[in-house]
Amino acid sequence: MTLQKVCSELADTAVLTGSLIVAAFLLTLTSPAISQTPSNGAAQVRIEADDGIEWRRRDKVYEATGNAVAIRGDLTVNARVLRAFYRESEPGSTDIFMMEAVGSVVINSVDTVARGDRAIYDVDTGRIVLSGENVELDTQDFKIFANGNIEFFRNQNYAVANGGAKAIVGTRQVRADTLIAYFLPNDDLEVDQLVADGNMLIVTATETVQADGGTYDPQTEIATASGNVQITRGDSHLVGEEARVDMVTGISTITAGPAGQRVLGVFTPGTFEPQN
Repeated sequence: MTLQKVCSELADTAVLTGSLIVAAFLLTLTSPAISQTPSNGAAQVRIEADDGIEWRRRDKVYEATGNAVAIRGDLTVNARVLRAFYRESEPGSTDIFMMEAVGSVVINSVDTVARGDRAIYDVDTGRIVLSGENVELDTQDFKIFANGNIEFFRNQNYAVANGGAKAIVGTRQVRADTLIAYFLPNDDLEVDQLVADGNMLIVTATETVQADGGTYDPQTEIATASGNVQITRGDSHLVGEEARVDMVTGISTITAGPAGQRVLGVFTPGTFEPQN
């Protein structure tokens, strides 16, 4: 007799306890968000916990506590508490459509690691929302941090960091109130473009670029900036409304805004020469 069949004959709330409950639930899911699937085409979730797993049938939720782990394809979620919300798809079958992780959350997927205080995973859309004071999304060549939340749209290849956001791409740092990272359409999560909104600051080894907002292209290492732009290199700086900064050649172009504001430049010899 299967575990689900046994539990269905118990009360509306069933609790399983023990030291590291292994293979407590193998639940069939229908979302194609995870690449690894069993032979019938549906992915599965495996939930483990040290303290126990509670099945609240009326609420249609499983809750695992104590070093809880959920594994689905190439995605692993670790937290103090895990909740899996399900729906009935057909007689005798359930689909998990949302997972919640609370407390010291760590999410691993191939070469990606995400950390936060709380996470919500929408299985159908592949959207993961991490929140907390020090939220982090870390790939092989890219890191993004936030003090509010990070929304990772796994199926659409982009992430949004809100609240004191910072991204590190190679040797470049980009900061803003909100950062949107667009990834190339491959499995490596290579950054195609960063879009900054609010208090943008780009820091390199030789200069800083400040503005209300802008973009950074890691492929070409070209940044654009708009609104209250200031470019500083050593003791020299440029002030204007719009700018284009080529971080390979070291050439910066700054222009006035549509209202006709004047451009200001203060130069120290040698500081704005092209770099090798």
